[in-house]
Amino acid sequence: AGGDVEVKTGNLVIGTAGKGIDFSAQTTSSASGTTPSTGADEVLDHYEVGTFSPTVSLSSAGNSSVSEQVGTYCRIGDFVSVHGRFRFTKGTGTGSLSAISGLPFTSYSLSGYQSAGSSASVGVGKSGYVQNLRLDTGASSVSFNLRPQSASTSVVGVSNGDLATDAYFRFSLQYRCAS
Repeated sequence: AGGDVEVKTGNLVIGTAGKGIDFSAQTTSSASGTTPSTGADEVLDHYEVGTFSPTVSLSSAGNSSVSEQVGTYCRIGDFVSVHGRFRFTKGTGTGSLSAISGLPFTSYSLSGYQSAGSSASVGVGKSGYVQNLRLDTGASSVSFNLRPQSASTSVVGVSNGDLATDAYFRFSLQYRCAS
């Protein structure tokens, strides 16, 4: 009573869905402008790790192909971290790479909420542009495009002309998911 709980062998198992560890007794942030959450938001009720197969959306890509589609994820509460990679082999089509879908969880719906991650690639690029990932509110796919380094140019999709024969993509995203 009133002390710590120690589990000497085995695991601590929460036996009912939607229940978890309640952190509501913690000291909240006192920083100016913060609004700490309360109630159900203070319960850690989900932890999961796994793999997924990212799906790459191609428009009119001819005989282009995608291989090595590998993804991993870790979800703690409503926070998700995903990491993945794929290999794009250029064909003769004129289409573009527009999205990475198949994320393990749909993003949280909140007005104006967008979450971007990071990407790296070999064999893709366009002078004056950087790669851009964008996950919109309530989405389960990531828009992939090239963002201009100057404000005078619009965002463009990644076309076959922007790709080498083989292009390798790696990406990481962190986002809040819908419950």
